[in-house]
Amino acid sequence: MKKQVRNKLRGSAGFTLVELIVVIAIIGILAGIGTVGYGGYIKRTNEGLDETLYRNILYAGEIGKYANPGVTGSVKVTKDSNATVSATDPSDQAVVEQWLKNAFGDDWATTVKYRTDKYAGKTKYNEIPLPITVVKLSEANQANLDKFTQSNLSGHEVELANSLNNLSNMFTDWFAGATGTDAINKVIDSISAGTSPEEINAYKAFLNKQLGDSSKASATEIANATVLYVASKAKDMNATNILTAIGSTPTNNMYNAFLSTAKENNGLLPTAALLYGTMVGYANSTYASQTFKDAMKTPPTGIQDVFKLAEKMNNDKVDTTGGNANAYMTAMGTADKGGLADMNGFLGAMKIINEYNGRIDITESDAFNNKDTLALLQAVLNSKK
Repeated sequence: MKKQVRNKLRGSAGFTLVELIVVIAIIGILAGIGTVGYGGYIKRTNEGLDETLYRNILYAGEIGKYANPGVTGSVKVTKDSNATVSATDPSDQAVVEQWLKNAFGDDWATTVKYRTDKYAGKTKYNEIPLPITVVKLSEANQANLDKFTQSNLSGHEVELANSLNNLSNMFTDWFAGATGTDAINKVIDSISAGTSPEEINAYKAFLNKQLGDSSKASATEIANATVLYVASKAKDMNATNILTAIGSTPTNNMYNAFLSTAKENNGLLPTAALLYGTMVGYANSTYASQTFKDAMKTPPTGIQDVFKLAEKMNNDKVDTTGGNANAYMTAMGTADKGGLADMNGFLGAMKIINEYNGRIDITESDAFNNKDTLALLQAVLNSKK
């Protein structure tokens, strides 16, 4: 009887060691698959929550602007630090903080935080102007925005805005205190060598349309209107043609070569502005050396300063400064983010600015990088979604 029981127990014995190892291995594999899938799910969920947070912040500004028209501010949101509000007017700051309190509760400063680097690491999401300006881009300007987002300027919108203000300040320096007709004539004298008579007449006509009676305009208004004139010429400029001209420019004759190039490409002002905008892109690319990046920190005070920076870029080489301007200028593919991509990106941005130039207050000395213009740029980027 005992023998029979023992035999039955043997017949119903558990797994062998080999079988246990196989089972454990299978469980491990399934657990690993589950962990990877769960990790991806958590990441997508957190990104979705961050997007919702961003949209709710925008919504708080949109609701607030109706109760407090004219109030503006900016909220900074990160992963690790408390959210903060800044505003030019201290009274505006308190109002914007109240908007956020209404939307997120009394402890908004500690609870308004992102969960992912995707949102915390981009200026678009962590420095949010309130209320946001809403724009609806045409199909053509959506294409212009595509070109901008494919360039090295994308993600550096503030630097782009600063470069436009630098150009305006450069024009103001030319005036040497002059206003009205005298200031306009100083611009014309400075650009006549590289600008056809037809383009000079077009410049005068644009100013008259933009300023009304330009003879009574201030230096700031004329300088800012001149930047808008540059933006208006972007639609007629061909990046490939200009890049080809730049590539064939002798290093020791940069200024004279650009004079002839400018006459064939809408004049000296638009060509110099495009060159400067492209250099801003280059300075933010992986091609540029630190030496060139440092040189770009000093704004130009004249057209020749722009060309001097162009010469420094042309001489930014692997064996001297550690840069690679040659590779940048010859990189023709969109994915390469070279000179062509940045030229097209800058021209795309100028075309959009030209479309919305009525929203830019040219009476302000910081017309292109003040809070309202930055809000407009942010709205343009948001329209992509």
